[in-house]
Formats: sequence, C-alpha cells, structure tokens
Amino acid sequence: MFRKLIPVLFFILFLQLNLLGYNRIYLISEIQTDKENIILSDICKMEGDDINLLSNIVISPELYKDSIVDNKELLTFLNSSTDKKMSIFGSGVKVKKIEAKKEMEIVKPLLVRKNDLVNLSIKNNSIIIEMKGKALNSGSEMDEIDFKLSTGKVVKGRITSEKKAEIIL
Repeated sequence: MFRKLIPVLFFILFLQLNLLGYNRIYLISEIQTDKENIILSDICKMEGDDINLLSNIVISPELYKDSIVDNKELLTFLNSSTDKKMSIFGSGVKVKKIEAKKEMEIVKPLLVRKNDLVNLSIKNNSIIIEMKGKALNSGSEMDEIDFKLSTGKVVKGRITSEKKAEIIL
C-alpha cells in the first residue's frame, strides 16, 4: 500500500519544489484606464514571493498598441525585465484607453458690456447713493471692472446683476 503512495508523494513534492519561489499572475480579462503608463498590477492579480517587486513593472506600450496584452507577449516581456520565476494564467487583457475628463470651464454670462450705461450704488453704513456710470470693460456677476462717472472720474465697481454694480470704497 505504501509503495502505491510513493509516486503520488514524489509528484506532490515535485509540484511543491517547482512552485516554491514562483509568482502566479492571473490576468484580468479587460481594463479601462486613462493612465499613460500601465503597470503590471493594473492588468492582473498576483500571488507569490516577489509580487511587491513585480507589481510596479511598467508595461511597454508596444504590448498594448493593438489594445490587447496577450500572455505570451507579457511572459516574453517579463522574462526580459526580470529573472523571477512566474506563471501567467489567462489568455490576455483587453486594454481600453479612455481620455481623462477635462474640467469644463464654466462660462458666466456677461451682465455688463463695455460702454453700457450701468446703475451704480455707493453704500456707506445706512446711506446709499445711486448714479449712472459708463462701463469701461465687460464683465459677469462679481467681476470688478472700471466705470466712468458723469464727472469724468473713473471708479472700480463689482457687478451685482444685469447693468447694476456696487462701487467699491
């Protein structure tokens, strides 16, 4: 009976010795990324002794220029990049490059245009003085622009609404 178990034990021992020090790489079937440089940990899950060293290897853009990183290409690339023992599981990874969303610039509507006649308010404590002034620039709400008064004096004001502004003292 023991003699029948010897080949099985040798086979298990052989597997253990062969897998000892091996890193196992399990490819993800598809990734979407906006990153310029893809690293190994982006396209797979890993097990093994050297995953910390392997996970930050930058994948050559040549490998995914056709949008697929196939396991043979990856194994050849990794063998040329490192001397670590590894097994790759999975046939390949489909890489979809997505463009990073650019911040949309919010365009505020112009409430005052250059040369508009604008109602100006000067507030000082409980006294409010109102007058008209000519806008020397265009602007949106809360923009500070220059106004020319009927006396010829130029003052700075903050736009509050359409054709209305407060003089800044």
